[in-house]
Amino acid sequence: MNRQTKRLMARQQAQTEASRPAPNRRAASQKNLPESRRVTPRGYLKEVGEELSKVNWPTRKVVVNYSTVVFVTLTLLIALIFGLNFVFSKAVLFLFG
Repeated sequence: MNRQTKRLMARQQAQTEASRPAPNRRAASQKNLPESRRVTPRGYLKEVGEELSKVNWPTRKVVVNYSTVVFVTLTLLIALIFGLNFVFSKAVLFLFG
């Protein structure tokens, strides 16, 4: 084995060691925790409500603006597809009809 091959192998080994994932700290910390109890439906709904209260909901004005952009874009794309379909159908009928 020559010097160049040894260097290449050392470089590859260094890259594989660098690309190995870090140990999962979460799994290690969960091993020490006692087994959690089941959550009741009422507790679950309470937690869901708490999480939903943290959400940054858009205002009515923002929703209306986004909806308008979507409907205008949709209308333009429908018109474009209709126009292309009409032109191509007329062209096909002219050529082969």
